[in-house]
Amino acid sequence: MGEDGEMVRRHRIRLGLAVIVMIAIFGVITFTFLVMAKALANDGPRITETPMADSPWKDNFERDHLWMATSSAGPNPPGRVAKVGNQERVVTTPMDHSRGRRTTFQPQAGKLYDQVGHLFTRDEEQLAYTARRGTSWYMVFNGQKWGPYRAEPYQPEFSPDGKRLAYWIAEEGGRPAVIDGERGIRRDDWAGFRGGSHFIFSADSRHVAYAVPAEKHTMRYVIDGEEQAVYALVYGLVFSPEGGHVAYLVNQDGKTFVVHDGREGQRYDAVQSSVVRRARKGIDYISSLLFSDNGENLTYGVFDHGEGFVVLNGKELTRHNSRILQIEISPDGRRLAYRVDDRTILTNDGATVTIPAGYQDGSLEFSPDGKYLVFVAEHNGRQSVYVNGKPGRDYAKIQRLYNEHNQTTGYVAFHAPNAFHYFVEKDLGKHDLLVVEETLPRQEENIAK
Repeated sequence: MGEDGEMVRRHRIRLGLAVIVMIAIFGVITFTFLVMAKALANDGPRITETPMADSPWKDNFERDHLWMATSSAGPNPPGRVAKVGNQERVVTTPMDHSRGRRTTFQPQAGKLYDQVGHLFTRDEEQLAYTARRGTSWYMVFNGQKWGPYRAEPYQPEFSPDGKRLAYWIAEEGGRPAVIDGERGIRRDDWAGFRGGSHFIFSADSRHVAYAVPAEKHTMRYVIDGEEQAVYALVYGLVFSPEGGHVAYLVNQDGKTFVVHDGREGQRYDAVQSSVVRRARKGIDYISSLLFSDNGENLTYGVFDHGEGFVVLNGKELTRHNSRILQIEISPDGRRLAYRVDDRTILTNDGATVTIPAGYQDGSLEFSPDGKYLVFVAEHNGRQSVYVNGKPGRDYAKIQRLYNEHNQTTGYVAFHAPNAFHYFVEKDLGKHDLLVVEETLPRQEENIAK
C-alpha cells in the first residue's frame, strides 16, 4: 500500500504540473492573439460594404441625388400662373422631396392680380413672386404682400431657412435694398456696379449683408443694416458657420487685405482663391476666406512678393515658392491642412502627406476630432479614400455627396469621430452602388509625419 500510495501521489503531481503548463500555454496563446488583433486593428480601418438597398444611408443618397436631378433641369417652382378672366394668380403645388413624388396636398390659389411677373423658388419649396395691380408692383412671399413699388422687384435671395427674403427695388434717385419688406440702404447706380450686389445670409439666417456704392466710385458693405468702412473695392464676404463673426476682402491702393470683425489685417499683393469649396453648415462658400466650424479661427491663402503662404488668425505660416492651392481646417480649428503643389499636403503641426495621381478637388477633409485627414485619389488605376496618406479599398468610382440644397459636401460623410461612409460604384456601367463604412482605429494622433 505504501508503494502504491507513493505512485498515486507522484502521478497526481505530474498531472497537476501538466495542467499548469497547459494553462500557461493557453494564456500565452490568448495574450499573443489579443496583441496581434490589437495590432491589426490599429494598422488599418475596419471596412464593410453594404448594397444600397440594405443600407441605413440609402435615403440620404436618394435625397441628395434627387436634388441633383431636379436642380440640373433648371427652375421648377412649386406653383404655376393661372388665368382668371383678364387677371392672373399663382396656384401652388407643393412637392414631397423625401421621395421625389408630388404630394396629394390640395393646391392653394393666391390672390388675383392684373399681372404675375416672375416666380422665384428655393429648393422648389419656398415660393416668392412679383405681381402688379394697376401701376403698382408687389413682392408676395409666405402669405405676405410687400409694396407697393413703382417697378418690379428684382434679384431676390432667400435665407438658408427659407423664412426671410431680400431683394432690390428701383426708385427715383436710387435702388434701395428691401429685407423682409423693410427698406434698407439705397444703392446708387454707377458704371462699376452694374448688375447689383447679391445678398449674403449667415447659415443661421439671422444676419444678412450686401454691398453698396459709396462716394467717388468707392464701396462699402452693409451688415444687418449697419454701414461699414468705405474702400475702393470690397468682396468675398463670409459669415462664420455659427453666425457670430464676419470677414471680407478689400482692394485698396494696389494691395489686398482682410477685414475681420471690423479689424483690418496685413496688406499683401494678393489673397488667393485657394479654398476648394464644399458646403459647410448649410452654406456653399464662394470666398477665399474659411472659418472653422466654431467660428473662432479664420484662415486664407496669400501670394506676396513671389511667395505663397497661409495666414491663420492673423499669423503667417511657412512661406513657399508656389501658390497655395487648397486649404482645409478641422472643425475645432486646431489643425490646418493645405496643398502647396500638386503632390504635397502640409499641416500646421508639421505633417507632410504625399498626394498620388488622380486627386479629387474638394475631397480633402478632417474628421470631427481633427485626428484623421482624408481625401480621394487614384490607387491601382481606380479610386480610393486615403486616410492619413494610406489608401483604402479600390473602387471604379467614388460618388460626390450633395446636401438638400444641391451643394457638394465632398466625398465622405463622418457619422462618428472615427467612422465615415461613402457611396461607390464597384464596376463602371453596372450601377451596382454600394455603401462603404470605415471605422478607424482610435489613437491619440494619426496624422502621418
